[in-house]
Amino acid sequence: MLVSGAGQVARAEGTGNLAASDAAANVGAFIAEGTATVVQARNREFNKAMRDELQRNAGLDDEAYDKLYKDLKSKRAGYVYLNKRGRYKAEQDLVKEAEVIQETEILKDTIANTEIENPEEDLGPCAANSLKSIVGGKQEIVYDADGKPGYNINAGRACFAADETNPTLNEFVEKDENGNPTISSYETAWDDGRFTISNDGQTKTDKFGNEYPNTEEGLQQFINKAEEYWAEKNEENELGQFNQLDVNTQTGKRSTNKAFSVDGSPMKMTSSPYKKNTPNDTSVENNEEYHTSKPQADNNFMSIDDVKKMVQEGAVDTKSFEAIDTLVAQASKDATSRQVGENSQFNHHNYYNGIRNKIVKGGNLRSLATNTNSFGRVFKKDLEESILAGSYEKMGIGKDAEKLDSMDPTPDTPITPEDAQQIARMIFQDEQLLGDYVAEYYTNYAEQNFNANLRPEVAQDFSWTQSLEEAKARATKRFGNGKNFTYQGQRYTTDTPVASIQEDSEDEFA
Repeated sequence: MLVSGAGQVARAEGTGNLAASDAAANVGAFIAEGTATVVQARNREFNKAMRDELQRNAGLDDEAYDKLYKDLKSKRAGYVYLNKRGRYKAEQDLVKEAEVIQETEILKDTIANTEIENPEEDLGPCAANSLKSIVGGKQEIVYDADGKPGYNINAGRACFAADETNPTLNEFVEKDENGNPTISSYETAWDDGRFTISNDGQTKTDKFGNEYPNTEEGLQQFINKAEEYWAEKNEENELGQFNQLDVNTQTGKRSTNKAFSVDGSPMKMTSSPYKKNTPNDTSVENNEEYHTSKPQADNNFMSIDDVKKMVQEGAVDTKSFEAIDTLVAQASKDATSRQVGENSQFNHHNYYNGIRNKIVKGGNLRSLATNTNSFGRVFKKDLEESILAGSYEKMGIGKDAEKLDSMDPTPDTPITPEDAQQIARMIFQDEQLLGDYVAEYYTNYAEQNFNANLRPEVAQDFSWTQSLEEAKARATKRFGNGKNFTYQGQRYTTDTPVASIQEDSEDEFA
């Protein structure tokens, strides 16, 4: 749909390499006629030919049409002075340029049609803004050292500090000549006036109240404190997948500070979508008569394919949510089929294993944990609320209460909302633990749906249990205290001795 005219010619069905070369040469032959004696006469004809080719591709928007047209037109004058080898290279470049525009239009369509619930949270504010610019045509294509097209996706410390969601850092951000955010090196920051120096000149205090000796040792303390901050914030946005706060803005290299180390060794990074801009092939053909300099990649370069992957990682995992909905509906259907006297217990083990191994394991765990599900709830928010209230049972993780309590950063004081968020972050850092909790969370929804769809006479009858004690225990778990249940034809309540028969207690389903 988006194949440009030159690409259509060169990739005509059944032509093969030689035919493709001839097809591209035909395009080039027309361009080559623009010599000094005929260039003015051919201008209008050339322009019409190029527009005709572009208009055959309805998928390109006006801006893409205009860009390709201008690029092609700008190459005409230089083309006529190239030798045969140079003309062939120019023809191939023409085809490649058409392919790049095709790829970028497909990417824009992919971004625009992918459901991302909270772009700034699910992608990070910098990446979200970059994607918005790509779709709006405001982000230019750049090329890495190997000539691969992509984008410089805003990320890293400077971009994070510039974001309006981080107002305490905004004052430390400046813009370069291209309008990109920059922050000072530690050495520059140490002497740029942001610190309050004590009257005796012995200490420096920053706006956050941190005090340092006014010495080289103090500078290092300041660096360490700052690196600790970046490390903390790098984990705050669901493991910091796209913030790149572990990369030093000035050097473009990953920080080796101890704040980013575990047991003295640099932490193992998750696979980063950002690529280092170093060539795989150092042999580059240069022809100054034809080739113009292309926008170059920087340390935040991501190829078009990598941008697509980033978008998918930040997308709502609709497929997994639909699979969970199917299981919950199956639990409801299962409940309505149960008869009086039959085992009316929810098969928690089977449902949990199905959700854990078939959905959570193969799905987008970030989405399942942070996006709104079909029940109108969000796992992460419910987790934080349960931690704050100490009601782990509601999340189905009561067995880990002691373990979760040990994560409390302030164990000697009541849990605060900040404590709950910190504990939740620690859980999110453990992918295995998070997966278990997410599976338990959705299994609980299936169980609630199952119990809600049992007919009253079926739900209250525990005659299928092995003893009255077991019947009471299961009834208490299902209904709570002070509720009726039946066992072997007799009625009981859950908060009385098992031998007490209750004829006049309130019916649970009355």
